[in-house]
Amino acid sequence: GTKGPEKVDKRNEEKQCPYCDRIFKQSGRLTDHIKKKHADQAEEDLKNVDQKKQEGQGSKNAVTMDVGSRGGYYTQKTPKMFLHEWCQKQKRPIPKYHPKQQGEGDKWTCKVVMHDPKKKENTIVFFLDRELSADTKEEACQMAAVVGLHRVAGDRAMHRVLPKTFLSLWDQLHVKSVERKQSQERRQEREEKRKEKEKRINEWFAQLPEVHLSNENKELVESLVAAFAEVSPDAERKVKKLDSEHLELIGKFTKLGFKEKDATNAVKLNGLDHKQALEWLCINVDERSLPKQYAPLIAPVTIVSQSSSAKDKSTKKEVKELQRYGYPAHEIEAALASSSQDVERAFLSLFGKLA
Repeated sequence: GTKGPEKVDKRNEEKQCPYCDRIFKQSGRLTDHIKKKHADQAEEDLKNVDQKKQEGQGSKNAVTMDVGSRGGYYTQKTPKMFLHEWCQKQKRPIPKYHPKQQGEGDKWTCKVVMHDPKKKENTIVFFLDRELSADTKEEACQMAAVVGLHRVAGDRAMHRVLPKTFLSLWDQLHVKSVERKQSQERRQEREEKRKEKEKRINEWFAQLPEVHLSNENKELVESLVAAFAEVSPDAERKVKKLDSEHLELIGKFTKLGFKEKDATNAVKLNGLDHKQALEWLCINVDERSLPKQYAPLIAPVTIVSQSSSAKDKSTKKEVKELQRYGYPAHEIEAALASSSQDVERAFLSLFGKLA
C-alpha cells in the first residue's frame, strides 16, 4: 500500500490534556503535566489498556481504543472514547466523570458532567442509575458514557459500533426512551381532549339564556324552597332527642363555619345523614351567614326583567348601557326609538316617567 511522508512536521501542533482543559504545544510539557497532576489517572488508564490488550491477544477483534490509549492499531472504541470525540466536535471540554460507590463492597454508580464553555445553562449532566450500577469503577464510567451517548446521539445507530458488552445497556436505554416518548404523547393527547371538552362545555353554557333575579325575587324563591323542605318527607324523621353522635355531627358543622343554631336545626331535621344535612344548610341558611367555601361565587344582579329567549335579547350597546339602571328592555327600546337612538335623551325620558 501507499506510505505517508517520511517526516511529519508537528511543530506548533496543539495537544490537549486528556484529563483536563489544559492545552500544550510541546509533548514534553504535556507529559510532565500528566505526571504531576494526573499520575493516578494515567496509571489506572495504562493498566486498563494493558489488560484489554492481554484480553485481545487471542482475537484480532478485541483491540479497543480508550481515552489515553497509546498509538497503535485498534478495531473498536470504548463509550468514553466516543463521548470524548463528540465533545471535541462540539468544541466542549472533555467530560468529567465522578464515580461513586454506595458503600464498602457495594456496586458503583457514576455522574458525568459535560460543561458548555459559553453558556452554563447548556451544561449537560447525566447519571448511571442504581439499577444499572457496575461492579467496578471503570465499568461504571464506561456505562455512564453509554448513557451520555444515548442522551446526545440517541438517534444514531451507535449499537453498530459500540463494544458488544454494552449493547444490552444501549437496548435498555432505547426501550426506556421509546416508552417515555409514548407516555408524553399519551399525556399530551389527554390534555388536548380535556381542553376540547372544556371548550365544548363553555360553548354550551354560552348558548344558554341568562337568568337574573332581583333581590326580592331571589328571597321569594329561597322562601319557597325552604317551605318545600319543611313539608318534605325528611321532616317526618325529625330528631326529638340528640345523642352523642348527633352532637358530634353538629360539632363538625360548626368547625366548617356554620352557626351552632343552624347546624342543630339541620341535624334535628335530617338526623345523621351528613350529606342531606349539609345540603339543607346550603339551601336554608342565609347566604350572608354561610362559610366562604359554601357561599355563592357570584353576587346577585338586580335586573327587573329578562327576555324569554336568546333571540329576543337585545344586543345593542345602548340598550345594555341603560339596562344597568334597571329599566326594562322594551321601555329602553321605545325610549331610544323616540329619541333617535340618543342615550342621554332616552335616559332622561325614562327617568321622567318615574317622577
